[in-house]
Amino acid sequence: MPDDSDDSRAGKAGSEAAYLAGVAEMYQGEVFGEALFSRMMELARTPEQRHKLANLLQLESETKVRLRPFVCALGVSVAESEARRTAGLREAERLSALSWDDFIATFHADIHQYIERYTYIASLAPAADREMLLSMVDHERTLLSFLSRERAGMGDNSVHAVTEQLQYPLSRSH
Repeated sequence: MPDDSDDSRAGKAGSEAAYLAGVAEMYQGEVFGEALFSRMMELARTPEQRHKLANLLQLESETKVRLRPFVCALGVSVAESEARRTAGLREAERLSALSWDDFIATFHADIHQYIERYTYIASLAPAADREMLLSMVDHERTLLSFLSRERAGMGDNSVHAVTEQLQYPLSRSH
C-alpha cells in the first residue's frame, strides 16, 4: 500500500527539488565550461592547444544546446548564470597560467568529481529522464578520455574522443 503520509510526500518533494537543482547545476556547468574553454583558447600558447581547446569549447556548446529543451521541459530556467560564466573566466585565467601539462593534470584530478556528481544526479532522475542525464555522465567521461590521452603522451589523438561526440566538428583552422 502506498505511503501517502505527509513525511512521504515531503521526501518525494525534497528528492524532486534535489533532482531539479542537479539538472540546473549540469546546465550551468556547461555555461561555466563554455566560458572556461573560450577564454583558455584565447590565451593558448600554441595552435595545437587552441585546436584542442576549440574542440572542448564546441563540446560544451553543443552539450548545452542539446540539454536546453530537456531543462525547459522540466521547468528549470535556461537563463545563463553570469556568476557561472564569470567563474569560468576566472578559472581560465588561473589554469592558463599553468603549463599545458600542469593544466591537464589539474583538470584530470578535478574531472572525477563531476563524473561522480553527475552520476548521482542521474540516479535521482525518473526513468524517463535517465538517458539524457546519463549522456551528461558520458560527456564528462569524454573529457576524462581526452585528459587521460594527453597525460599518457597521446596528444596526437587525444581530441578524437571529443570530436566523435560533436554534431558539428571543427576544421583544423579556426
